[in-house]
Amino acid sequence: MNNVELFLKKARQSCSGVKHLVVVSPHDVATLLAVDHARKELNIEATLIGEESKIIAAAEQAGVCLMPFKVVIAASDVAAAESAVQLIAAGKGHVLMKGLIDTSILLKALLAKELGLRGERLLSHVALLLPPKEQRYYLLTDAGMNISPSLEAKQQIIENAVQMSHALGNTNPNVALLCAKEKAYDKMPATIDAVELQARNRSGVITGCTVSGPLQLDLALSAKAAAMKDCQDPVAGRVDIFVAPTIEVGNVFGKALKYMANYVYAGVILGAKIPVVVVSRADSEQEKLLSIAMACVCVSSPRDVAKQAERQLEVTS
Repeated sequence: MNNVELFLKKARQSCSGVKHLVVVSPHDVATLLAVDHARKELNIEATLIGEESKIIAAAEQAGVCLMPFKVVIAASDVAAAESAVQLIAAGKGHVLMKGLIDTSILLKALLAKELGLRGERLLSHVALLLPPKEQRYYLLTDAGMNISPSLEAKQQIIENAVQMSHALGNTNPNVALLCAKEKAYDKMPATIDAVELQARNRSGVITGCTVSGPLQLDLALSAKAAAMKDCQDPVAGRVDIFVAPTIEVGNVFGKALKYMANYVYAGVILGAKIPVVVVSRADSEQEKLLSIAMACVCVSSPRDVAKQAERQLEVTS
């Protein structure tokens, strides 16, 4: 069993019940193949919203039968996005997925105040990295949403990634705050932020994980490098989640692993009340399937259920 199959198995084990996927502008072969594969592998139902002729043409090219899906016709990408988020706001969808539509159009519809789908935290991208030779996974954040996050934004970015890790069964992931030095240095603001974020973790402000930083990439990944540099950090050589200081670092790091080291790369946006699958048109069917799996796992994750129970207790007590 390869790493992709192992992750899909983990996703199946972590999901409970049927998840409903709402796909906006599914006008390409890879998206339809991924959704059809997810229907079979992950126990999902799906609503496809977009232009009729484009959906039919893509389905014929992909060899995908549309009978198992509900198809809603929309005259444009904007109309499709608005219809999709209205369905989700009405409780008729668990996961929102991007097809061939600009991300900005999709997110503008999602974040419309009147729909109430904006969550308590900042929206951030959480990427899945599957190594070609190790039977494990890493998470990377934020490589796709926040350009140069502030200290407070970084805390929420960590919390979103920890939610994903908890949903996958890791109750205390190791979080590495990537920097170019392993010590605070006033000319490198990321190192100052890293020291503060680690302190917040140790004081109980950031919970459910072990946060360390500043950490260089070699120290986060390699126990041997940590030993050679006499680094006693608890996360050194045992990282589960990489936190990039800026979008450039995260984006280059993730794509370098994908295109130069043959890692499988998938991702989801968290922070709204529902997870959002935002994929590139260059992503393969396999990567889109894994992104759907990540999102489905995050629906009613144990951490969220616990928070809902706490809020209900506060209301009734």
